[in-house]
Amino acid sequence: IEALYGLDEMGQGLLTSIRSAVAAALGCGRDDIRPVTGDTGRTLESGSTTASRGAFVVWKVAAETAPVLAERILARAAERLGRKPATVAIAPGGIVERHSNSGELLLSFAALAEGLDPEKLPFAATSFEFPKSDYFEGNARMIFAFGVALARVAVSRITGQVRVLDLSQHTAAGPILDLAAYLGQIEGGGLQGVGFTLTEHAAMQDGRYVTANLDTYMMPSIADAPESVATCALEDLDPGDPFGPRGAGELGIGAVTPAIANAVADATGVWPHAAPFDAERLLDALGAAA
Repeated sequence: IEALYGLDEMGQGLLTSIRSAVAAALGCGRDDIRPVTGDTGRTLESGSTTASRGAFVVWKVAAETAPVLAERILARAAERLGRKPATVAIAPGGIVERHSNSGELLLSFAALAEGLDPEKLPFAATSFEFPKSDYFEGNARMIFAFGVALARVAVSRITGQVRVLDLSQHTAAGPILDLAAYLGQIEGGGLQGVGFTLTEHAAMQDGRYVTANLDTYMMPSIADAPESVATCALEDLDPGDPFGPRGAGELGIGAVTPAIANAVADATGVWPHAAPFDAERLLDALGAAA
């Protein structure tokens, strides 16, 4: 079963979200779904994959097309099997007898498609106008997610080194389409936030970056990761919310630096004024505050 979207996959887990959303809406397995994205010859224009809108578009399209597509798939399957559409159902792998727990396939999706004229393959499409805010004449940033980060740190008063011991993130981005992808975004964003806060320094001089290589732009490694990470996801939506899942690509990083700064200030009485937190500057501040 092909799922065609005009969105682009740029590493944010869009293909996984498509498989999850379409499979859940149809009742088939994720392996039965073949996402097609970015093919301008076959897909409809869907706008950019930005502003946390990708997950909403994926979910909305799946929700609107699945009932129609399921009805057409079952009609073709019933015709092939010599049954009534009401007696068959969609399941992982193909068509089964409705209300049967045997799990036996009456017809696979591949067998259903064999011999059919391409013009007669079950098909469904939808379109809708994506809402826009009044901000800057129709800005696409209409969907928002919310998050809170809590950090526990250890600060060396000898070296000025800051170590993040625990990082807990509480997020509200609507229903989760794929748990592994969601955790990857939040936990990965958290570690990226640790890097922005403690190790990654992009120095500039006369309007040009002087940090030219990864031997001076220190990205965080597994050694810099917190000893424990936790994600608590609030999936409930406000009554009447029409947007469903929000994209979580940026949600995991936004609150990390303020959380670590708060923890450092609580531990030392000194508030860091610039990121990344410089050990020498922190030691000087500690000395001045002593």
